[in-house]
Amino acid sequence: MLSVEYAPHNVYCYSLDRKADKKFKERIRALSSCFSKNVFVSDDEYNVYSSGKNVSRSHLACLEKLNKRKEDWKYVVLLQNHDLPLRTNAELVRIFKAYNGTNDIATKNIVPNTVVKSLDWSLKGLRLYRNENAYPPNIKQLNHTKSLNLIVLSRAAVNFTLKQLNIYPFIDQLEKSRYGMDEVYF
Repeated sequence: MLSVEYAPHNVYCYSLDRKADKKFKERIRALSSCFSKNVFVSDDEYNVYSSGKNVSRSHLACLEKLNKRKEDWKYVVLLQNHDLPLRTNAELVRIFKAYNGTNDIATKNIVPNTVVKSLDWSLKGLRLYRNENAYPPNIKQLNHTKSLNLIVLSRAAVNFTLKQLNIYPFIDQLEKSRYGMDEVYF
């Protein structure tokens, strides 16, 4: 995958499934060491399941590591498994410039039973904001929608997610579902 999408001015982070073969993990880490600055592997490994469990945690591990780096990145594209961009790197750069800070997250109505409706989905019940004074007065409850895992986030959105939100209680609650919780996270 890296050979198909690699561009020297981009940064790539890979999350490894804890269940993956030891030799595979060694090879991915060795591959990342061939690129001194722009290819790295998250230190955190999770048991990732096709149901979506721990996919969001894996993405966040990469986002946290990316956010600590010095590169002046503007957008991050979240991919999983065998996802590949359908555009060239030059086309993506033009698209991201046109976005002008906008995120690209497709949403649609959620599939029934994707989230456990009986749980408390209020912002305060989830302790969603790190700062108690940050809760918007006009939004009390989350309305769930379905997204895809292939999304584009601006740096501002990543910073907001990592620095303003207390996101892990939300993920813990999402993961009480049986399927598709990774498609509800963003």
